Amino acid sequence: CSNFTVLADKGYVGERLMQEMQEQNICLFALKRSNSKENWTKSVRQLIFKQRRRVETVFSQLTGQLNAERVLAKSFQGLCT
Repeated sequence: CSNFTVLADKGYVGERLMQEMQEQNICLFALKRSNSKENWTKSVRQLIFKQRRRVETVFSQLTGQLNAERVLAKSFQGLCT
């Protein structure tokens, strides 16, 4: 996988999804569940968490600034205007 990297939470753990993403040249880094036999090293987990926190913060700020918590548009064109 090389074209894109996706950082995901524990809800996106799974071999099937991982294979589908690899077929699309997408590298999926998902936090493993706490009871997982194969877990990331502590430094990798911290890196994933740090990057995801940054993304969540930016999404939260954009949502607030654009007043986009609720989308009232009925069509894609309405969303764009």
